[in-house]
Amino acid sequence: MATGELVCLMRENSGHGLDVHRSISWDGGKSWRGLSTLPLSGCHRPVASVLKSGHILVTYRYLQGGASMIGWGAQNVFAAITDRGSCLANDRQGVKVRIMPMDFDRSEHADLGYTGHVQFPDGEIYVVNYIVDDAPNGHIRGYSFRESDVILPG
Repeated sequence: MATGELVCLMRENSGHGLDVHRSISWDGGKSWRGLSTLPLSGCHRPVASVLKSGHILVTYRYLQGGASMIGWGAQNVFAAITDRGSCLANDRQGVKVRIMPMDFDRSEHADLGYTGHVQFPDGEIYVVNYIVDDAPNGHIRGYSFRESDVILPG
């Protein structure tokens, strides 16, 4: 964060589609405050960065939980935008977040995720992840958008 806090988002790996857990450090990572959640259910493999606007972008594979992770469970990639106050909020009720679907893997053996993203100097955001979809094997796919595609200027 711009004021020195570190927020660690932990991948939701229970198979139950729970909210993402986080911990906050106020001293550069020397110590961490206990666990709390952000309302990003099924947030598996989160990657976060601070955008030029000061908002926080989190990209992740969505795993809703249930009987299977591959095929029936690992088929969606989401992008979420939140703010500093929400990342540091004491509880779930103090969090604001916008969630946007990025892609859906149609393969019978759907498997996608391990996102990465960057914001270019002109404000364009580029996200990459691997996906199976209509190919015989997993491959890399990219997506381009701007923050105004998620939150209209107003």
